[in-house]
Amino acid sequence: MEVGNISESILKRAVLSQISHKRDEVKVFSGIGEECTILELGQESGLVLATRCASGGYKNMEKIVVNSVANKICASGGQVIGVLITILLPDNTYESELERIISEIEATCVDINIDILEVNTEVSKEVTSPVIVVSGVGKSNKAKRPNLDMMRPDLDIVMTKWAGLEGTSIIANKKEEHLLTRFTSDFVRRAKELIGNISIMEEARLTLETAPVLMHHISTGGVFAALWKIAEASSVGFEVDISKIPIKQETIEVCELYDINPYELASSGSLLVVTDKGNSLVAKLKESNINAAVIGRITSDKENAVINGDYKRFLTPPKRDELYKI
Repeated sequence: MEVGNISESILKRAVLSQISHKRDEVKVFSGIGEECTILELGQESGLVLATRCASGGYKNMEKIVVNSVANKICASGGQVIGVLITILLPDNTYESELERIISEIEATCVDINIDILEVNTEVSKEVTSPVIVVSGVGKSNKAKRPNLDMMRPDLDIVMTKWAGLEGTSIIANKKEEHLLTRFTSDFVRRAKELIGNISIMEEARLTLETAPVLMHHISTGGVFAALWKIAEASSVGFEVDISKIPIKQETIEVCELYDINPYELASSGSLLVVTDKGNSLVAKLKESNINAAVIGRITSDKENAVINGDYKRFLTPPKRDELYKI
């Protein structure tokens, strides 16, 4: 298998096909198109659970992985309470490196007002760089969750912020020296600072006030992967105009330099929303200085179409994230 997230076909064959669900409390199981598991503990309330793993020791890894888990929970209509952390370290790791990792995680949790609930740490000869697994716990109000039962043709698809935020920042930090031979220091700085937009907590909160049909955090695989997952989870199709997908010039330039697709690049910090109030939601978000745009609509067929001028292409199951080309 290739490095990166496993393909959808392998996920279905080797993982999901072997898992059965027996308990009544499990109302939503995390799978294709579902970023979280939801447990109902009463008529109104429940728990929302989500996990993400990060490895490679790249800049801001701790901030990205914690926010990504929190974003998943928020996009499922939950409120994040805290995270459980597992850290695997190579056997040549200094204590100061572990202290730095915990410090970065704690600072991120303080910033988004959640707690570290548990930390498990192990040193292993089998790993070559730090591996961090974050499991998030949140609470959910059943009445306020997005309602997939309301999915139908002609609903609007809204996207917040910009495509490729996470990936652009990671590349800018990793390839800073090379980028400075092509771009100004101010350009590289702006690309690195895109990581400051990684939390979707505020836009998720504002969006929930409008009773959305679905919210989906854009993460690994970028905008195209998130659109595909929405269609798979809802058994619908979509039509999206690529010219309407918000994207920063820094992302465009960096992706052109390294010949990668910005719409298949890690995009934590952006949210997809399916709603019957697309334009009013965009206006509401912009009132709070959150960039947003209506990028397409849900269709009655199963054609997952992306329009680029007179050209129309149909998306296929997501491949591994473009970050792995760098």
